Amino acid sequence: MESDRFIFQIENDGHKIAAPIFNNLFKPFVGRKNQKEGGLGLGLYISKQIITAHSGDIHVKCFDEKVVFTLWILI
Repeated sequence: MESDRFIFQIENDGHKIAAPIFNNLFKPFVGRKNQKEGGLGLGLYISKQIITAHSGDIHVKCFDEKVVFTLWILI
């Protein structure tokens, strides 16, 4: 935690996210196109809206075998 913001990071093992999806990851219904079961593709969109409403932001970085989400919220 920095003095003016709370930072939270989540790391998942897995494959890189394909560029067409990565570029639209926080838009509604995007993730659903690649799933075989469950979900509407709204989770990251809703998360982004909540974080933005609290004066924060969320970013994602992909590595060869890892996906890292970092969010921060002003405190």
